[in-house]
Amino acid sequence: ERVVTELDGSDIAVINTYDTLKKHEEEYIYYRNDHHQTALGSYYTYCEIAKAYDLEVNEFSNYEMKPLAKDFLGTNYSKAPILSKKPDEVRQFSLKQGPTFTVEGPNDDYKLDGLFDYDKLKQKDKYMAYIGGNHPLTVIKSDAGTGRNLAIFKDSYSHSIIPFLAAHYDTIHLLDLRYFTTGMYQYLLANNIDEVLFLYSDASFLSGSNISK
Repeated sequence: ERVVTELDGSDIAVINTYDTLKKHEEEYIYYRNDHHQTALGSYYTYCEIAKAYDLEVNEFSNYEMKPLAKDFLGTNYSKAPILSKKPDEVRQFSLKQGPTFTVEGPNDDYKLDGLFDYDKLKQKDKYMAYIGGNHPLTVIKSDAGTGRNLAIFKDSYSHSIIPFLAAHYDTIHLLDLRYFTTGMYQYLLANNIDEVLFLYSDASFLSGSNISK
């Protein structure tokens, strides 16, 4: 509420997804064992972002879902392991007849065909399967042909939301301010980016000092 109030009247628009998620609170929108949204919760968040950016929302029925893992025990479980485990399911939603994608981490020689790194499913943190986890800079390219380019300043909370957004952009540039520290304005200009989104969990956004960069 404080952020919304202080940004009122500025050139920065706040996309508040609280009410939307509240409507779906009985659904599987958050993991039990991890602090991130599930793919379903991320879809509802994507819908609100798409409306704010004048994107045509892809209906839920246009996606195919497949489970990637059914034994996910994430950060919450690591903090407070219990004897009676009830693992979470990590899911992939793919747009039917959607564009093709590549994911690159130019600063650490990382490349991926598609939006999911299935090798990460062999690790404990299976959430890393979404766009291959954390990198200082990640560039997603598609053959969508929309002529639109988006930069997202983000934490890992965004990773399960980005696969829904990716179909609307030729490129999405993900900048993690914990690691990407210099020349941000020049980077945006050099890559013809005129749309910017800050996409964080509220805890990270309100308590983190990296935003000031």
